[in-house]
Amino acid sequence: MTGVSRLVGITKPKLGQMETGRQFQSPTDIALLLNAYGVGRETIDRLVALTTRAEEAAWATSSAHAVPDWFRIYLGLERIAVKVFTFDPLLVPGLLQEESYARSVTSASLFVRTPDVDRVVALRMARAERLYTDVNRLELHAVTTEAALRLRMADPAVHQAQLQHLLDLSERPNVTIQLLPPEAGYHDAHRGQFGLLDFDEVRSLAYTETIDSALYVQDPDQVKSYALVAKTLAEQALDPDETAKMIAEVVATITDS
Repeated sequence: MTGVSRLVGITKPKLGQMETGRQFQSPTDIALLLNAYGVGRETIDRLVALTTRAEEAAWATSSAHAVPDWFRIYLGLERIAVKVFTFDPLLVPGLLQEESYARSVTSASLFVRTPDVDRVVALRMARAERLYTDVNRLELHAVTTEAALRLRMADPAVHQAQLQHLLDLSERPNVTIQLLPPEAGYHDAHRGQFGLLDFDEVRSLAYTETIDSALYVQDPDQVKSYALVAKTLAEQALDPDETAKMIAEVVATITDS
């Protein structure tokens, strides 16, 4: 790392933060690093163009300053993606969250300051608007688990509202929702949440979060591995009709309790 730091003129601490996703990766810095690593000019131009568009999209997003730099990168990428696959085993995925549910889980987070809760929730709601628009509509395929579906909320009305929101979204032609029941057995996404983003003009990339940072995977072979896991999850999960039926059954249990 010391040699690269001297070569590109980026300090070692900043370089380390860039590699872990804690530091915003500007197009200029990315070009310097890729050139130092001997990446071809065509690849450098493609990645810099993508990063520039993502940076512009992220800063155009209201309340983006309420989230860390590493997630701002994702916000920009998501806004220029045409298709997103997401898997979250513990929570309803962000793009599918109903407002009161989003506020409940955000308020409970150790990493969101109380003054920022409303801004983070507003940002999450703004992201989901692309599911409804006719122009630049996002295609979303989300897989979650029965455990996430049954996550107990302090207010049963919030839980019910979230599940009804899932049922409503599942009727949209650009939204696919699937549940992975315990009976599905072992799967290779047991390590946790991840996503895949597809774009019109550039190759797909994968994304996964740690507790306080994120990893953006651009290597084609590695992205293929994530895509294979996504395909396997979709095959193991309940189909969309079966998923809707299970959601409705859980809604009934909340109503009856």
